[in-house]
Amino acid sequence: QKLTHPVGVAFNAKEELFVSDSHLHQVLVFDREGGYLRSIGMHGSLPGQFFNPQGIAVTPEGHLLVCDQGNHRVQELLEDGTYVRSIGSLGKTEGLLESPFDVAVWRDGSIAVADNGFSQSYYLNY
Repeated sequence: QKLTHPVGVAFNAKEELFVSDSHLHQVLVFDREGGYLRSIGMHGSLPGQFFNPQGIAVTPEGHLLVCDQGNHRVQELLEDGTYVRSIGSLGKTEGLLESPFDVAVWRDGSIAVADNGFSQSYYLNY
C-alpha cells in the first residue's frame, strides 16, 4: 500500500509505525524497515471509519488514538483496528470538538487534543 498524503505518525511498543493518511482516510501500519503490514479503517463516519484522519498517538495500554477531523472526534482503537470508543463530538464548548488535528497522551493515560476549528487545546481526562 502506498501513502498519498501522510499526516500523523506514531510507534507502538512492537516498533510498528502507524501513519495516518488524510487522502486515503486510513491509518497504514509498517514494520521498522518500512514494509507494509496492514491498513486500519476506511472512508466513512461509522465507528472505525475515518474522514480526513490527522494526528495519532499510542496510549500506555497500546491503544491507537486517531484525530478523525472530518467526523469531529478522536477514535480509540486496538492495534489491529478494532474500535474501542470515540472521544468528543461536534460542539463549541470544552470537551466537544470541531476540527481535531493532533493528540498526545501523558504517561498516566490522560489525553490532550488540539482543535484548529476553535484554535484551542483541550485536556481530556478520560
